[in-house]
Amino acid sequence: MEKVAGYNGGSLVDGIFSNIYDGTMTVYDYHSGEPLKPADVKKIEGEFKNDRTKIGKISFTEDWYYFPEENRVEKRTKSVTFGYELYNNVGKVYAYRAAFRADLN
Repeated sequence: MEKVAGYNGGSLVDGIFSNIYDGTMTVYDYHSGEPLKPADVKKIEGEFKNDRTKIGKISFTEDWYYFPEENRVEKRTKSVTFGYELYNNVGKVYAYRAAFRADLN
């Protein structure tokens, strides 16, 4: 996974999956935007053998705000999309498939 210094991806990934399975978060199909049920997410998770370390891409949608009087930028994360690894016939990662989109606020 591409990482930013100090970033702990495991806690983010596990936290979102926990929220999905306990019913406190609805996630959406990346392509259609349709809501997914926990059972749908369980099926997607099965595609990468329930090994969350295979989530190798995390993409954020953010709004950025610039405050020139303070020379400050503020960003607010709106959603996160997880992508899991796809392997070629020699076991190398060749692409990532979007699992779902989670809206964050």
